Amino acid sequence: MRLILHVGTHKTATSAMQVFARDNRKFLETQGLFYPLDPAGRWPNHNWLAKHVRHAFPRRHRRVRNLLDTISSYPEDSTVLISGEDFSASCDRLRLWHGLDRPDFRQLQSRYLKRLARLLHDHDVEIILVFRRADEYAQSLYQTLIAEDRYRGSFDSFLQFSAPLFDYAAQRQAFEAAFATVTTLSFHLPRTGMVENMFEKMGFPSHLLSAQRRNVSIDARLTYWMAASNLAGKTPPAVVSQQRNFCKSDAARTLFPHFGLATFWRSADDRKRFHNSAAKDISPKLFPECQATARHHAALSDAERDRVAKAFRRWQLSAPDEQEQSVRAS
Repeated sequence: MRLILHVGTHKTATSAMQVFARDNRKFLETQGLFYPLDPAGRWPNHNWLAKHVRHAFPRRHRRVRNLLDTISSYPEDSTVLISGEDFSASCDRLRLWHGLDRPDFRQLQSRYLKRLARLLHDHDVEIILVFRRADEYAQSLYQTLIAEDRYRGSFDSFLQFSAPLFDYAAQRQAFEAAFATVTTLSFHLPRTGMVENMFEKMGFPSHLLSAQRRNVSIDARLTYWMAASNLAGKTPPAVVSQQRNFCKSDAARTLFPHFGLATFWRSADDRKRFHNSAAKDISPKLFPECQATARHHAALSDAERDRVAKAFRRWQLSAPDEQEQSVRAS
């Protein structure tokens, strides 16, 4: 049995692909591709499996045993797809997004991946590892972790904290040390849709279907406001959640010109240097040239931050149904 393990990385259309696979399971099964889901059906991805593998004995978990039994029940000549971007950022015994700044991160990651390989040793596992231009990836991931309250700090401090994620060669080598087959794909492949193109690369045509883009980042200036507001670490999680919803609202979109065209990078040269360092020893064919479209730097003055804070307070005072409608419309 062929088992494709799509491990991300994050911010490479993983959510869109997972929802696509979940929503089109019946069609994919006619093509010989099976996408097993957790019986509870709460999540379209397998990040829950990535979480269990972080523990020493993942087989002890009933959900893991059920998944392995489900995979074994498929026809011997079938292909099974497991998809979870958290596999690419996990390490042994630590919670996700913890340990990235440890000097022994690669050792912990190696132990994690070898445990994952042992868990799946009954099948022919193929790793699909997707890379995005590092400058784009870094900003998009930072914005996501700030919005989800997974990280509180500046963009520069985040780059230092998460440095192992931006060493693409070392990331690939870590998977190659644990698995026999590792395929590296580009997020930037010429495509009508990233998800459809990825399925084509796996050998399963999906041209009859289409996937929607998901988890689009907010304007970087709003991320800067959230990060600066919560830097002291005293903001209650419930308020951070409100901030996140506000940043997706129509009220927030009116605050800045050229919404969505702001950057944390100080210059195009800084972006290029960062990407070149991250992608050294990786084929440049995977990445297009830097096409910076940002017109504004994300850093806000005190007056601009105060303006956003006042707009947030007004939004907080609006009726809950108006807030929900505003976020949904955006």
